[in-house]
Amino acid sequence: MYLFRLKVTAGAMTDAEDYKVLASLAEQLGYPTEAVDVLQKGISSGKLSSGEAGELLSKGRKDAAQDERMLPQIAAQAEKSKTGEQEAKLGEDYYGYGRYADAETAARAAMAKGGLKDPGEGPLLLGAALVGQGKFDDAAQAFSQVAGSPSKLKVAHLWSLYAQAKSKKAGGAAPPPATPPAH
Repeated sequence: MYLFRLKVTAGAMTDAEDYKVLASLAEQLGYPTEAVDVLQKGISSGKLSSGEAGELLSKGRKDAAQDERMLPQIAAQAEKSKTGEQEAKLGEDYYGYGRYADAETAARAAMAKGGLKDPGEGPLLLGAALVGQGKFDDAAQAFSQVAGSPSKLKVAHLWSLYAQAKSKKAGGAAPPPATPPAH
């Protein structure tokens, strides 16, 4: 999911299949607004036709309307939760809405509460939310905190490289690149 999110962020989606895979994955994970946004970006780019997006786009729009109505309830449940799992899910939802500051807040809350099934999820979400806000140096720092599987570490490394490149372009002083995981 995060690899495709990076491809969208970096403008590196190459064909219709990229958009359909990310949209399908977002829908399956319960982020229909993100699915709709991705499909619309694919259509706008000319790499995806309305016909190719058709059924998934229709389902995504229906599910996104329901998700939007449920968002305040989801946020209230996350706040009451004893572990960070629901906060992380809320942060993912906010990310899909492009509400990056809210996603950052939820990611930080998830990390503070702890108890995440995947401890690397919090810093990865935090870093992506920070990139969305243009806080590239902070994002690179968050990505350096990602732990977990080799694939998660590789994705975090790629996001970190992107954040560092954007920071340098913006005139910031990014930290040195994180060491990629050993194979």
